Amino acid sequence: MLDLLSGNGLIAGLIAIVLGLLAALGVSIRSNGKKSAQADELRRQAERDAEQAERIRRSLEGRIKADEAVSKLPDGGAAQRLRDQYSRD
Repeated sequence: MLDLLSGNGLIAGLIAIVLGLLAALGVSIRSNGKKSAQADELRRQAERDAEQAERIRRSLEGRIKADEAVSKLPDGGAAQRLRDQYSRD
């Protein structure tokens, strides 16, 4: 026990303690950095999901408006409009 507290043993013990603390600090910092990166990625994914939901909503609104316009046409009206607009005669 006295050898550990004398000269080189004491210095080696202190170095070991300091290295252990630095390793623990490094693991802690890395863990916090990883959590922060994961949180950033989740935020970006949520933004992408919201943008995609908005595009889908607009697309569905357009589809509903088109269906309403077609339903207001007389029977055979949609087919006739297509023939009128896209025939070459």
